[in-house]
Amino acid sequence: MTLLEQAKVANEKIKFIKTENATLVQEIEELKETEQNFEQLLKDTRDGLAPVPKNGEPWKVNLAYTTTMTCTHTGSTWEALKFTRGNEPGSSPNHWKVKEVEKYPLWTSFSDGTVIYGKDSDDKPAQIVEDQGYIWICLVQHFKSTMYRPKDGSTRWEKMGSA
Repeated sequence: MTLLEQAKVANEKIKFIKTENATLVQEIEELKETEQNFEQLLKDTRDGLAPVPKNGEPWKVNLAYTTTMTCTHTGSTWEALKFTRGNEPGSSPNHWKVKEVEKYPLWTSFSDGTVIYGKDSDDKPAQIVEDQGYIWICLVQHFKSTMYRPKDGSTRWEKMGSA
């Protein structure tokens, strides 16, 4: 190998090492930021100052969200990609992504007498429906009737969240 070829190879190795080094430095900075956020969250929690966000509620700048938690903001539902606090959905692509919201059939779209499968069914998946602004999952197989409409306190339905 000629001296010029050796210099080219060495130059490529240096470029590679610089790129890897820059990536590692960025990852270290992100880890430091995460550590600081967790330390502050722990302090706030101990002091009783850190309210816990609930999935699907409107985003609030002072709340800490962990991976996969959701919030609503600017007309969309957002999912946290990692721990985040103070990073606005839509402005922080490294912290948030738009979550595609599943659409479920309306309870009222089923005819009376239709079999509604529950979590107890061995051969069919549990029916998930939307009713009165909420998403519900059927717990126990039954026939559709107004008597068994999804509602709080029902033994046949469990509320999963807001529609």
